[in-house]
Amino acid sequence: VCSSDLRTSFERNRKEVIELGDNVTEISIKVFADLNTLESVTLGWNVKVIGDDDFRLCSNLKEIVIPDGLASIGENAFSSCPALRSMELPSSF
Repeated sequence: VCSSDLRTSFERNRKEVIELGDNVTEISIKVFADLNTLESVTLGWNVKVIGDDDFRLCSNLKEIVIPDGLASIGENAFSSCPALRSMELPSSF
């Protein structure tokens, strides 16, 4: 599970690109919310759940790649992301 510890690491390093490894299966609620430096996200193949509000208010998020195995996207997961131009969804959605 991707949690607040990971968020703290990204905040400290002011990452623009996040690539989550295949060891992550779930992203906890609001983990990446309001990270204004974030521009691109690639989720690992084992991510099954994106929690509520996970990327909410990421004002510079432009693209996200979501793996085929994803089962659930939480409420408002991508709300208030005005720069979001590209979202690759799995065929199951």
